[in-house]
Amino acid sequence: MDKQTLVIFAKRPQVGHGKQRLAADIGPVPAFEIAQEMFQCALDDAKEWQKHGPVVLAVESTHDINWAMQLGFEFHLIIPQIGENLGHRINFIDHSLRHVGHKQIFYIGTDAPTLDTEFFDKARQMLNDNDFVFGPAEDGGVTLMAGKHSWPKLDLLDWSTDKVSDQLQAVCKGNNYSIGMLPVTYDVDVLADLEKLVRDLANDHRPNRKKLHDLVEAELDTLEFY
Repeated sequence: MDKQTLVIFAKRPQVGHGKQRLAADIGPVPAFEIAQEMFQCALDDAKEWQKHGPVVLAVESTHDINWAMQLGFEFHLIIPQIGENLGHRINFIDHSLRHVGHKQIFYIGTDAPTLDTEFFDKARQMLNDNDFVFGPAEDGGVTLMAGKHSWPKLDLLDWSTDKVSDQLQAVCKGNNYSIGMLPVTYDVDVLADLEKLVRDLANDHRPNRKKLHDLVEAELDTLEFY
């Protein structure tokens, strides 16, 4: 399989589950509503990606498979994440997909709605010229990671810290792989990210991005009022 595969690592949006730092800033229900709309934005990205290759949804557990099947999206595969930390889970999903023939595999989450067609086009082109590609995030993580080869062992990395991007690059360079770096973007984790997001999506006319913009803008107005 020579087409480029997109894998979306996703948590099912639920009140009180996921986006805990954002929930601490704005409350669990608004955080859930924003997470839900960001998930729809990620599905829009997936629909656009299908012009280039298959899309796989990596759900948090086997309990989420039925939910994923009812989303109305034709995923190539729906796979539960297995592993003690994110590194374990990425290694597991990557091995599983390569075992059935996927070769160029791209990973994103559902909390970076400023990513756009230009970003993904650049990522696909860059992987043609490099072994691995990273989209570094402002907080030291990544909003995209992609590889032509099986990932080195990732379970010992300091996931959910500002060291992740540097450590991912180091482990690849340590195995003599070439690396391509995309522009720095950000994911939405805390209130300050919402303040950036409402500015960055102000002129984005994609329908679900517009809905997200309006939702975030209304929430920020509410917080300012109180």
